[in-house]
Formats: sequence, structure tokens, C-alpha cells
Amino acid sequence: MSQSAAASPPASSASPPVQAEATAATVDKTYWATVAKQFRRNTPARVGLWMVLLFAALALGSSYIANDRPLLLRRMLKPAGAAVPMLVTSFPAWEFSEKAERLALVLAAGVLLWKLARALRRAPRGSPGRPLLTVGAILWGVAVLGVCVAIGVTKTRLDITDYARLSKKLDPAKGEFAVWAPIRHSPYATDLDVIAAPPSPVHRMGTDMVGRDLFTRILHGTKIALLVGLVAVTIELLIGVTLGALAGYYGGLVDLIVSRIIEVFLCFPTFFLLITIVAFLPRNIFLIMIVIGLTGWPHIARLIRGEFLKVRKQDYVAAARALGVSDFRIMFRHILPNAVAPALVAATFGIAGAILAESSLTFLGFGVDPSTPTWGEALHEAWENYRYWWLAIYPGLAIFLTVTAYNLVGEGLRDAIDPRLKT
Repeated sequence: MSQSAAASPPASSASPPVQAEATAATVDKTYWATVAKQFRRNTPARVGLWMVLLFAALALGSSYIANDRPLLLRRMLKPAGAAVPMLVTSFPAWEFSEKAERLALVLAAGVLLWKLARALRRAPRGSPGRPLLTVGAILWGVAVLGVCVAIGVTKTRLDITDYARLSKKLDPAKGEFAVWAPIRHSPYATDLDVIAAPPSPVHRMGTDMVGRDLFTRILHGTKIALLVGLVAVTIELLIGVTLGALAGYYGGLVDLIVSRIIEVFLCFPTFFLLITIVAFLPRNIFLIMIVIGLTGWPHIARLIRGEFLKVRKQDYVAAARALGVSDFRIMFRHILPNAVAPALVAATFGIAGAILAESSLTFLGFGVDPSTPTWGEALHEAWENYRYWWLAIYPGLAIFLTVTAYNLVGEGLRDAIDPRLKT
């Protein structure tokens, strides 16, 4: 046997489709690593991303930052069937939050723990930051596990409506105590003694026309604003990517039908179409999310269709067809990863647009119920009572900062994906 034959690598036992997919995965990983590197070099984009993360943290923790219910309460009570009173532990603020909010908070805690563990694994041995990461990961894991266990084993829910007077009734000598949120105001509680009060040390951003704390309502409105953007854009992506992929891949009659549907939707001004649809529906925040998503998909479908028309003629697509790969797998495993980048940029801008759309609908009186803490509802009150400047300044500033942050992220992602688009 010759030396050249002996030195040649052994033939791979993997089939051609598997080899093609492995190569495509390596190329995709390299491409997105380059995009991430370019994005990190863009200072405004990084600032926008940190702002978005800050808003997300405030949204997840709003029920525990501003609430008139204690985070932890231990009180001497006599449960049903008990012979003597006993100390009962409860988590009123946790009970106040919705199930989706609790799940999102637990998932966020798990993601942070995973990030710490990943950073610890990548830290070289002997580096000064490794012990700090180890201690941080252990403490965070123990804290999250302890809170989950404590909440899970707690079965007692106290039927208390007046938490404002609760602190005066607690007796420390009996072991009773309460851990309160940093801001002891509820987004729903009204106080007729402080109607339209200006900003003060007690009410940092003043109160609205029924005596509700404006800062608390804006803080709780953060989770509604971000939820509207994420849910609406998710619906837009599902519809737009599916229809755009079908039109761009198959062409012909399918492309003709999908293109005409897109043009019909684009003929109507989106915002007026939203108002027309919402006017016939109940005032519900989830219906508004769905309507925004159902009316905002055409621009994503057009982007995906154009990318599929370009990419479907590439050699690797023809090779996949020759190997007998199914159309579904070719579209969503081979073509979509190389065509989805423009849609992600559009989705980032779409989140900002959905937040603006919801705020505008509520401002005009077509949105959610007035008791729901949203930024648009706060602006609606400012429209009717323009003399109280704080009703317009603070909600408007929240909308401006959020939309600006998403636009900065979208522009940074656009420049990282295609530097030729940079102006």
C-alpha cells in the first residue's frame, strides 16, 4: 500500500444527506457567530439590548417591586380543624401574580442559572473569576430552589383584603412579620384623597384621576406592553414565514395566490383596519394581540418570499432535491436558516410597532378596559386632563424609551446581518 493511500483519511460512513446537513449546520453556526460579533461592536445596539433586558426584568418583577401585598407573611392564625392558633406562612404577592407571570419568572431564573453554569464551564482553571462564578451559581441555585420549595409546600392562602392596615396588626413577640415590596402601592387600588396628586415622595410619579399610583401602573404596564409585542410578532412570524416560504419555494399558482392575498392586506391602512376589527370585539388585551398579529404579517411574508426565490436556485437546494429530501425539510431545514435573517430584523421593528399600535388603540378608546394598567390607558387619561402634566410625560417617556430600544436593536441586527445596508 502506498504512503498516500495510508495517509488518506478513512471514508466517512455517514450518508450524503447527513453530511450535507452537518456542513450546513457548521456554516450556519459560523455565520451567526459572525453576526453576533458584529452586533457586539455596535454600541447603540448594545445599549438598546440592555434597555430591552432591563424592561423585561422590570416586567417579570413588577408584582414583587410594586404591590400592596407582602412578599412573605407569617401570621398567627387558627386554621380550620386546628385546636390552637399557629404561625401560618403565605406568599400574597406570588398569589397576586398570574400563572403565566409565575412561569416566566421561573424560566428566567432557570436561564440565568444555566448562563452562570455555562460561564463557569468556559472559565479557565485558575482564573480569578472562576471562584466568584462558582459561588454565584451555587447561591443562585440554592435560592431559586429554596423559594420554589417554600412556595410549593405552602397550602394556606389568607383571605385578606386590607393589606394597608396589616402591618399595624402584626405582633413581633408572637413571631409575626411581613416582608413588603419596595413600593407599597397596588396598580388597582384607588385613593380618593389623592386624586390627580402631583409627584411626591409617596407617589413618585403622581396619581391619576381616581387616586391610583401612576408609577406602579406604568411599571405593571411594562409587562403588558412587552407581552403585546412578543405575542403579536410571534403570530406575524408564524403566518408570514409559512406563506412566504410556500410562495417562494413552489412559485407558479401558489405564488400567485399568496401574492394576491398579501396585496389585498396591503391595500388597507393597517391602523384603520385594526380600529375597524377591534371596534366589533370585546375589550380584551389578548384579542388585541391576536388582531395586531393577524394584520401585520404581510411585510414578513414578502421578505421571506423574496429570500426563498433567491435561495431556492442554489446548488445545495438542487443537491437536496436530487438526494430525495422532502420539500418540507428542504424549506425549513435548508433554505429557511439562510433566508430568515431579514424577517428577524423586521420582527424586531414589529415589536416596537405592536407596542405603539396597542398604546394608540387604548389612547383612542378602542383598547383594553380602563382598569387594566397600560401605557395607552394612562395617556388616554392625560388627553382628557391635559392640565396634569405628569399623566402625559411619564407614560409617553416609557413608550418612547421602549420603542427606541427595540429600534436600536433592530438597526444593529440589520447592520450585523448585512453591513452593506449600513448608512
